[in-house]
Amino acid sequence: MASYVLQAARAAHGATQAAYESLPLFTPAFNPKTDIPDLTGRVVVVTGANTGLGERSAYYLARNGARVVLACRSRDKGERSAERIRKDADVKGGVEVGELDLQRFESVVAFVRWFEARYERLDVLMLNAGIMAAPNFSYTPDGLEAQWQTNHLSHFLLTHLLLPTLLKTASTNPHQDVRVVVLSSLGHLAASGIDYKNAFVYVGAVRWGWLGGAFLRYAETKLANILFTHRLSRLLSSSHPNIYVIACHPGNVATDLARDTSYFTFLVDLVKAIGVEGVVRRVMPVVDVEKGVATQLFLATSPHIPLHNLTGRYFVPSSVPHPAAPSPWVTDKAAEELWKWSEGVVRECVGEGVWRVVVMGGGGGGM
Repeated sequence: MASYVLQAARAAHGATQAAYESLPLFTPAFNPKTDIPDLTGRVVVVTGANTGLGERSAYYLARNGARVVLACRSRDKGERSAERIRKDADVKGGVEVGELDLQRFESVVAFVRWFEARYERLDVLMLNAGIMAAPNFSYTPDGLEAQWQTNHLSHFLLTHLLLPTLLKTASTNPHQDVRVVVLSSLGHLAASGIDYKNAFVYVGAVRWGWLGGAFLRYAETKLANILFTHRLSRLLSSSHPNIYVIACHPGNVATDLARDTSYFTFLVDLVKAIGVEGVVRRVMPVVDVEKGVATQLFLATSPHIPLHNLTGRYFVPSSVPHPAAPSPWVTDKAAEELWKWSEGVVRECVGEGVWRVVVMGGGGGGM
């Protein structure tokens, strides 16, 4: 079996090497060092900002004048990240750490209350944090599967609770734009819709095989990110056209997203063992954080987004400044279904005392 895979992979390598090398997987269309406009007076929240893409996003946003809240699970790690940012002489804005554990809804609620006590506006909400294919199926303290709560449901609640501040910012500053940036993944293409019935049930070995369960659950959460983007943009488009909700795949970036993924380590070792590492690197080249952060910063700051009214769209690095086509499973119907399911799960967990219906106005309905 291994020899067959090796032979096929090497044949593919020889036949398509030139095509791989010419693929524009990352383009110089947006350079964070030179292309981010002045952000003085803007307030930004970045989840998962203590490492990787989150920290580097926070750095560039603060460098250009924004007040950035680093929403981190570990306050100590967040403070170390904030200190690294503050030490840079080019940083014109400010950074502050807020504790946010996306595996506990009570932490999301506490973070929002903390934020609202300090800030009256929110210009950019960057939903950056996530986990990938955790090796052991696990439940959060709220009784939900860990990837689902971390990657989607807690961000859903966070956005819901911060929406009044986002709406207020958009209404009182009609000539400025407000943005919600959602980090998804090209991995969403592996999901054939979402299996809501089994979202919180361990079915890996039965339904998906010994290797695929955790990855396919991850893929479903990343599809959920895009469906969430699609639906929220539709709900806001008529009443608040200066709020832009956009999603992206940042690329195959060398971060610690897969730090808990023994499956990932196994796959890397397997690729090396059968001698097709070169093929994989051409198909899915790994880039450093400095290059990988460009796409989400483009979505968070570039005038191109409002200029071309690109709300609700999905971007990959090679498509910038133009949107890319997401999975064919991204439809209005699927987005509405995800929204109703997400609201039902979150509302049941947090209770009516915490949940509040946000009236969007202008026929936009409520959230």
